[in-house]
Amino acid sequence: MNTKQFFYAFCLCILVTYGQCNPIETYEKSPEEGDLFEGDIAGIDKGAAQKPTSSRVLWPNGVVPYEIDPIFEQSHIDTIFAGQKMLEDATRTNGKDCIKFVPRTNEDTYIRIINGSGCWSYVGKQIARGEQQLSLKTPGCMVNAIVAHEFMHALGFWHEQSRPDRDNYITVMFDNIRDGTEHNFNKYSTNQVDYLGMPYDYESVMHYGPKSFSKNGQPTIVPKDPNAVIGQRKYISSTDALEIQKFYGCI
Repeated sequence: MNTKQFFYAFCLCILVTYGQCNPIETYEKSPEEGDLFEGDIAGIDKGAAQKPTSSRVLWPNGVVPYEIDPIFEQSHIDTIFAGQKMLEDATRTNGKDCIKFVPRTNEDTYIRIINGSGCWSYVGKQIARGEQQLSLKTPGCMVNAIVAHEFMHALGFWHEQSRPDRDNYITVMFDNIRDGTEHNFNKYSTNQVDYLGMPYDYESVMHYGPKSFSKNGQPTIVPKDPNAVIGQRKYISSTDALEIQKFYGCI
């Protein structure tokens, strides 16, 4: 082995040894972890956790008019449609739509889907007439179930782990939460929210993941059920669907 080869081998040995002794865990920030209330909820000040139901209004007959900003590419539009369809299909009862997303014609209040600063939405139909924005930033928000998550906010739903009974099901690890984002883990009282008599749903598409808003790659939420998986963004859970059906009077 010549001097140059020995030098490369020596450096490689150092790198391998260092890497084994000092593992580095990276945590990729979710596109839902924005600077808004609870990360992805618009229209509420971050210090206003004590009035989360003030603007929640049903969309009449479960019909949600929308417009899509023309800046989106067709592949993005297809993903938006797929996310909407997830909610429509999951909540359909006896062949009848419970929720229906329709292109806007002349409706006074409607959702305008924009390519904004992240994934976020208002909660429920807003009282004021006009455009109600829902942001799906490309490419990070272009996942069918992330789209469905934001539209569930628009339908009137909050995050699952904000329930008043959440401490019976999860432990929030406040020491691992990024400074200044602790408000995202506030919980609401029974006077502030209505969870429709439904059980806590680890599987909900509205539940934070185990490392949401983590500052060190360590868990911020630990389920008390060791077999529970939280934060999935693949499908609408059966409880999610039932809650929408009950909330909109479809069952």
